[in-house]
Amino acid sequence: DLEELLSISDEFGIMLYGRVNRRNLQDPDDRYALRIEIAHACRSSDDTSRRVKDKLQEIAESGMPHGARSYGYTKDGMKINPDEAVVVREMFGRFGKGETPCAISVSLNARGIPTARGKSWTDAAVRRQLKNSHVAGIRLHKGKEVAVGKWPAIISRPVWDFTQELMNFRSSATL
Repeated sequence: DLEELLSISDEFGIMLYGRVNRRNLQDPDDRYALRIEIAHACRSSDDTSRRVKDKLQEIAESGMPHGARSYGYTKDGMKINPDEAVVVREMFGRFGKGETPCAISVSLNARGIPTARGKSWTDAAVRRQLKNSHVAGIRLHKGKEVAVGKWPAIISRPVWDFTQELMNFRSSATL
């Protein structure tokens, strides 16, 4: 971006000023120094990115949760919220018996049961809940299973696996 900015300023005779480090960008020595500072900042950013990615991978492989609160759990994702867990089991049971996510969402909304964020349920929100591996104690990272979660599962792995197969079957049947 810096090189493009310098090219445009040269082409159109635009004088560039900055508040920090007071560089005269018409001076080749100041341009050189700025390019070195930018390269250093980019390297630092790359290092930070690598460290964050490595830490997230480590957290995932240790089976610890990460991200927004999963419905059915406390904010830290480590303990089951009993009232919500009943709803999670109900969703999986009803879907397994043939009900659609839309019918499930209508029923939950009619009973005044909010999502984890306090919103109304939609068929998409129910589908996300049915796809949520957290409720089965599965820790994913970048879409791949990397560990067994350190938190208690609300539903069994076989029920979750069956639901995933059923969702895939139903979605392919509607094509």
